[in-house]
Amino acid sequence: MPSPTPYLLHVTSHPTQVSPQTWKQWYKSEHLPDLVHSSTAVRAALYEEIDLTGAPSPETKQNFLAVYQTEFEKCLETPNYEGVRTTSTLFKEDGAKSDSIWENGDINARYYERIQTYDPRNLGEVPAPEMITAEAQPEDPDDYDDWFRSEHIAQLASYPGYRLYLYLILSYAI
Repeated sequence: MPSPTPYLLHVTSHPTQVSPQTWKQWYKSEHLPDLVHSSTAVRAALYEEIDLTGAPSPETKQNFLAVYQTEFEKCLETPNYEGVRTTSTLFKEDGAKSDSIWENGDINARYYERIQTYDPRNLGEVPAPEMITAEAQPEDPDDYDDWFRSEHIAQLASYPGYRLYLYLILSYAI
């Protein structure tokens, strides 16, 4: 079974000039395959935010999450990525004025470096059907890290199918 890649490209987005259906179609039929086939990423998955009753309203409208597992610290700056298309005919077919990725969506990309894997049930690299992402800025990072690793991971692992890939943010990509 392959081990997790050392880096993760985490991209949140939402369409601005095309429908959500077209945005999903572009990701699924063009962009995810392009990044994997170019060897920019080893694996890629697309998630759409679930509207949970009673959940706080997000501060951003970015309700799509694309996750790319990669061998490269800054995969969008590699020669592999240079040939990846940044346009799509799908956008103009949906009524957009431009076929450019950048003019049809609001995109926020970040690079992460893996710092820990916790997979006690050996679930491996099968994409998770659901994902929770969280950011924390604790007052005492060392105390938070100790609590997270010594208590919280074990608590979370009690949920069926749970596995943890802990990545540390490196920089903003876009």
